[in-house]
Amino acid sequence: MLPREAATHRRQWVFMLVPQVALCRQQARYVHAQTDIKTGRLFGTLFARMSRKADFAQMMDAVELVVLTGGVMNNLIKSGFVAMPDIALLVLDEAHQARGDHDYVKVMQAYHKHKLLLR
Repeated sequence: MLPREAATHRRQWVFMLVPQVALCRQQARYVHAQTDIKTGRLFGTLFARMSRKADFAQMMDAVELVVLTGGVMNNLIKSGFVAMPDIALLVLDEAHQARGDHDYVKVMQAYHKHKLLLR
């Protein structure tokens, strides 16, 4: 069972970021096949169908883990669908690629900005 709530009882989400859509599908299938974790996936075309924050929240209520591309994660943060306190665990698949203008770098910059605001 994955962490579902913080000490404040606020629902938090678990995300696995992957650099490509093909890896999004592959990792989601693998986690689903190997565990009892309710797994969803989210990439460009699937994210485009979610025009409201309520649509996203409804999807998140049905899963424990979402495998998504770094670009979609950036869009979720920018659009206000996800805030850093909403994240219980963030896994970066192929984190060694996080250099320069990579989507992972942008996500971690948002995390760093959030941590600075807490000080």
